[in-house]
Amino acid sequence: MRKSISFVALCLLAALVMASCSSESTGSVGTNSSLEFLIQLTSERIESGQSIYQKDCVSCHGPVNGLAPLKSALVHGDAGHTWHHPDRLLHQWVMDKPPMSSIMPAFRGRLSDEEVMQVLAT
Repeated sequence: MRKSISFVALCLLAALVMASCSSESTGSVGTNSSLEFLIQLTSERIESGQSIYQKDCVSCHGPVNGLAPLKSALVHGDAGHTWHHPDRLLHQWVMDKPPMSSIMPAFRGRLSDEEVMQVLAT
């Protein structure tokens, strides 16, 4: 009996972790929900984001879907880990730096909210 309760608790914990990692939708228009922060993808936003990414991000994170020059910098794009996180969280990390990051600087004051969204759209 004790083993089955532990197994159920472990399954519930795994389901919660998986749900938190897969809660993002991309390319959609955002709603007023405080849980959503979806970035609308437009060609202008993507083009601007690519330019900002080249100027401020590529030296550490490497090209989108490419290899990161710094071992501690995660790859941006489908080949990396960033897609596991919701846009709202990624936006916060770019503005204020990720928790426990000793290398990535905060970009608050250097990039506007819109510029960060442009980068995340790339």
